[in-house]
Amino acid sequence: MSDQHGASRRYLTDFSPEKYIAAFFTPGNNELGSDILAADSVICFLSDAFAGGLLKGKRILDVGSGPCITSAIPASSHFEEIYLSDFAPQNLEFLQKWWRGEMTYMQSIIQFFIDSEHKSESVEERNSEMRRKVKGIFPIDVLKPNPLEPSTEGDFDTIIASLCLEAAATDFDTYVTCLQNVTSLLRPGGYILLVGVLDQSYYDVEGTRFATAKLSKSEVESAIILAGCEVVKTKLMSIINEKRADASGLYYMIGLKK
Repeated sequence: MSDQHGASRRYLTDFSPEKYIAAFFTPGNNELGSDILAADSVICFLSDAFAGGLLKGKRILDVGSGPCITSAIPASSHFEEIYLSDFAPQNLEFLQKWWRGEMTYMQSIIQFFIDSEHKSESVEERNSEMRRKVKGIFPIDVLKPNPLEPSTEGDFDTIIASLCLEAAATDFDTYVTCLQNVTSLLRPGGYILLVGVLDQSYYDVEGTRFATAKLSKSEVESAIILAGCEVVKTKLMSIINEKRADASGLYYMIGLKK
């Protein structure tokens, strides 16, 4: 087994969805109110990206959702069918519990998106809409040529990969391969939204450290081009007081598949 697969398999044994949510998405730690801005910036980036009008259609895939519904919240206002995915079974089960209505979480984040969209619906109504529009929660391995194997799902209108591919890769070449594998699931003329971190080599979840591919802005842009897409929008933001990672900033980029 390669070191790359060994690094990925750490998520099977060492990643705790409960600890991740507690560290990054609990009021007082982040969630649009603290001075630790990594997760908050991702939420604002998603809001901005969807408000731009490019990301809309019938089917959207969130690659490497983790235990989070952050991408599904804005997607539910722009797509008819939402598909979530992750590599770690414990994250898939966490998402399934939410989908089955056995738990609710990220309530203040849902309210943030409702407010930013100038809607009058309640958090409960948005949760119901999201659960209705989620049509599948799949295991995924972005290191495989068909990441959703054995599923035959594909030709998505939009794909999101938020804080995912750099965690699955250990270097630039592997990152490019992961991105090429993911964009194979995207229809020609579809968009991929990448939300990620720059110059980061690790992040920490309550004492457990996970390595990531250290990438520059130009490397991410090159990877999008090598994956057969054209970069159509880029936005950058510095990270302030993020004590759990060594990233210099965050970005989102939208690529159009040729």
